[in-house]
Amino acid sequence: MARRQNPARPRWTELAQLFLDRKLTEAVALGALARMSPALTSDERLDALVREALKRGTKGSHGPREITPMEGVVIKAGRGSLSMSVKKSGVNADFATWLESNLEEIIKKSYAEFTDVNSKDDT
Repeated sequence: MARRQNPARPRWTELAQLFLDRKLTEAVALGALARMSPALTSDERLDALVREALKRGTKGSHGPREITPMEGVVIKAGRGSLSMSVKKSGVNADFATWLESNLEEIIKKSYAEFTDVNSKDDT
């Protein structure tokens, strides 16, 4: 006996793909759902959410951002991480060597400054 596929499954898959493609964010989805009538069925809410995401598309770039503050130095900022790459050759080779020796202390000092400015005790 063949198993009958749930008719909503392709819509759920489409919704998942919208999230994966960054055409829909959690914040946008929650906002859209909050504006919908509570009288709508779950299938109607799903259809409306997919339509909203397709209509809106993406606002701005959600992909990784790349900054090159100087030759040989690249900072990449993505959704889940921040990374820096410094070439150990070329015009800034000496800087790369110095940075490698001092980066741990630079990070510790920067973090201490950050926590001082952003302490949770500021009530």
